[in-house]
Amino acid sequence: MPILWEILHTGISIESPYLPSHGENAYTCPHCNRAFNRRLRLTTHIKFMHEGEEPLPCPKCDKTFFRKEDVARHMLSHSGEKPFTCNICEKSFAAKSSLKIHMLTHRKEPPCSCDTCGRAFIRQDCLMRHMRARHRDVLEDILASAEKKR
Repeated sequence: MPILWEILHTGISIESPYLPSHGENAYTCPHCNRAFNRRLRLTTHIKFMHEGEEPLPCPKCDKTFFRKEDVARHMLSHSGEKPFTCNICEKSFAAKSSLKIHMLTHRKEPPCSCDTCGRAFIRQDCLMRHMRARHRDVLEDILASAEKKR
């Protein structure tokens, strides 16, 4: 069974950040009719594009952010602090999401490979990034076929 079918049928949801968005843009801006596939993206768009809210600047560099949590997370890159530590190898990370992705490297499952070109990847998110970049047409066909079977 191809690895992408396994991904689609073993718990990674279609809404996963590892898969490209493919659904309809169900959230439409009442001001400019721009459509979004997630409500949070629409809310952010309205606040910053139509209500004049200013992005939040990093006090140490030129980057700006839409949420306070994102500024706080970014500030760790300036301090060098890495508060999230792997309990297996003790490698540390600045972001909890980076630790979660790292934890996949400790799984006993074999690496996954691209059914189209054979390239191997240690994590499924790396395979999905590769598929989006190199074989988007194949990925879209697989997702469309899986959606029809639902």
